Amino acid sequence: MKKLYLLSIALLSITIANAQYNWSKTSFNSGGAAWALATCGNNIYVSAGAGSVYISNDTGATWNYHLAGPSGYDVPSISVSDATYYIFAGTSGPGVYLSTNNGSTWATSNNGITSGYIFSLFATGIYAYAGTSDGIFLTTNSGSSWSHVFSSIETWSITRSGGNIFAGTAGHGVYLSTSLNGSTYTAVNTGLPTNAVVSALAVSGGNIFAGTGSNSGGNSGVYLSTNNGGNWSSVSSGLPVGSGSQVKALAINGSNIFAGTNGKGVYLSQNNGASWTESPIPLNIQKPINH
Repeated sequence: MKKLYLLSIALLSITIANAQYNWSKTSFNSGGAAWALATCGNNIYVSAGAGSVYISNDTGATWNYHLAGPSGYDVPSISVSDATYYIFAGTSGPGVYLSTNNGSTWATSNNGITSGYIFSLFATGIYAYAGTSDGIFLTTNSGSSWSHVFSSIETWSITRSGGNIFAGTAGHGVYLSTSLNGSTYTAVNTGLPTNAVVSALAVSGGNIFAGTGSNSGGNSGVYLSTNNGGNWSSVSSGLPVGSGSQVKALAINGSNIFAGTNGKGVYLSQNNGASWTESPIPLNIQKPINH
């Protein structure tokens, strides 16, 4: 299994004013590192090491600590349902943990899951998708049970666009399901690099963005599809795309797209990916930020 490394020890927040983007450190301090970020309503959720999840309801000014899983395992993925506020936390061994009371208590949610390492999570309504070392598992009942809906390909990123589910894999590009039930997935890789590692996916209107690298170390960058994955084109001008570079995280705020890289910092595009400029942040992002 390909090892996932840690996000930088500082969790940073974006301040938006007059189209200028400044970064300031929040009070978050896990004593180690943050793996992934999710938001729902006014709350911010951070998954960290040693089975921990931190929750802030005041834009990062203060954080509440919660033990979401065994302390001997990290929590590399987190997602919160926009309808139920159920929190799904994916661990590096014991599978998925679920909180139905905003982190106060947690219980395992692994009925039907055969892989303990949860790389990515995406929750919406009563549906949740878990990207694992053994493909994708789906729950349609808020975590009561899961079914294996996608192959055995290691899945690093998942997102939704309307009724479509996109899955980014480690070395096999992007797969698409046209049903929220995820009963069938089809490869949609025209225009993507061969053996693309897709660590991040993000949606803006009808645009799908994929943050990539490759198993051979080249062809990293951001790719855009405007037709639900029918084909992809590189939108990487200004991004670091040399050997060893990889786009690990994507986040969209209005017409602005942020791309986090592995050791090369954070980049901003304000023209749908046509060009990118570096944001002055000393980040080493190693894990996708999932919603």
